[in-house]
Amino acid sequence: MLRLLWDLYFGKQAKVFRCRFDLQESMERLKRATGRSFLSSFAGQFAIAHISESRVVLHRVVPFIGNSFRPIFFGKFDVVDDRVVLRGEFRQSRWTMAFNASSLVFISCWMLLALGSVMSGAINDLMFPLYGLLFFGLSVGLTWVGKWFARGEVEWISELIQAALSGY
Repeated sequence: MLRLLWDLYFGKQAKVFRCRFDLQESMERLKRATGRSFLSSFAGQFAIAHISESRVVLHRVVPFIGNSFRPIFFGKFDVVDDRVVLRGEFRQSRWTMAFNASSLVFISCWMLLALGSVMSGAINDLMFPLYGLLFFGLSVGLTWVGKWFARGEVEWISELIQAALSGY
């Protein structure tokens, strides 16, 4: 159960893409397949990327729809046995993970303080600690819905990267 919650809030998925080209050509092909800013996405779905040898950040932009829970690809190019590979992982942005962590800390503090207040007799309302469970359920539900709306992102981005790096 805890592993499911951890994966829901902070999970990541590792990926490796093999390149048919040398490092510079692979970087150029990936740059051509993506845009540089969200303004290039007003005509339709588009991938935005920041690409260098040491860092690749790539995510999908859908016009007029924002989803902070969408997965973002973070990776870097490596040379292994004279072959170029792009290694990385899909995960949420650091801001989204910070929001999730702070909401869990807030909910935990709420439940501990509420439980302590009820046990000491300062508050007679037994529902007060249960509001923390309600907050927790809302937090899990919000995160699950956000990830559900982004369910096709990893496949879409993976296909785009593979097509750019394989030449097909």
